[in-house]
Amino acid sequence: MVSVQNISKLYTENIGLFPISFEILPTQCIVIAGESGSGKTTLLQLLAGKITPDSGKIWLNNQLLPLPDTLLVREYKEIACVPQDFKLLPHHKVWENIIYPIRNWTKKQQQQKLETLAQALDLKDLLQRYPREISGGQQQRTAIARALSNEPAVLLLDEPFNQADVRTKIKLQNAIIDIKNELETSLLIVTHNPQEALHLADEIMVLSQGKLVQKATPIQIYEKPIDIYTAELFGKINYFLDNKQKKQGIRPENVRIVENITSLKAKVKKNNYVGTHFQLMVEIENEIWEVWTKNTNDFDKNYIFLEMDKEKILDF
Repeated sequence: MVSVQNISKLYTENIGLFPISFEILPTQCIVIAGESGSGKTTLLQLLAGKITPDSGKIWLNNQLLPLPDTLLVREYKEIACVPQDFKLLPHHKVWENIIYPIRNWTKKQQQQKLETLAQALDLKDLLQRYPREISGGQQQRTAIARALSNEPAVLLLDEPFNQADVRTKIKLQNAIIDIKNELETSLLIVTHNPQEALHLADEIMVLSQGKLVQKATPIQIYEKPIDIYTAELFGKINYFLDNKQKKQGIRPENVRIVENITSLKAKVKKNNYVGTHFQLMVEIENEIWEVWTKNTNDFDKNYIFLEMDKEKILDF
């Protein structure tokens, strides 16, 4: 288990990471979400031992980790990190990169680990190539394999799927989760993709301007966001005022098109087919709303009537 207590790193008075505390349980997957500059990468670097915090402590399995500036090499062996630039050894082949952290293991142990990771991360046909001879996505998978080779207690991933196409991304996500469970490794993932966050996370930590805004399960984050910032990170919101002029919101999938006349009369402005549904842009009292439907007949008219799922209304 990792316990982070009031850790912080400020680069200026308002930029960096303000004191933050949280825990990562064994085999748990936590996803960090937030806009650029919210402190996500700084938090990863602090956990990896790459930079020294201004304050706070990190505990791993009840053992206090030393400050990075007291170490000969700035990193924690039990906490592996895959940065966005991968940092592969350019003059070493893929297989050499993967086993580099375990070069002191026996040859038999190295070979067993290499075969397991190459199979899981679809690298078997690339082992004899150099990093410059493979694609960005393949380099990314190589870096992940290298990080996992030493069986770390915690694996930190910074945008780990941004180089992969849709098919490869799904396979890679499933492989990482399987390996995590097998090795009983905890995961901390930074991503800008809301679908990835909701799909992978046991819990999501939302950062804004260096501060922790909300830490909760994916369902709680999506259906009960603490504020507008968090709500908008994970999808579209249609806003309106209640009878007391308080701002509320509703997600597009929680607005139904109905046959009966309601107070929500909407003019259809545009529709887009996005695979899983039709995305309607409608006008209600000079406000543009987004509504989702699977029924192609729902937008044959110039005007439609809408009804909100009252249990799904968001209060801000």
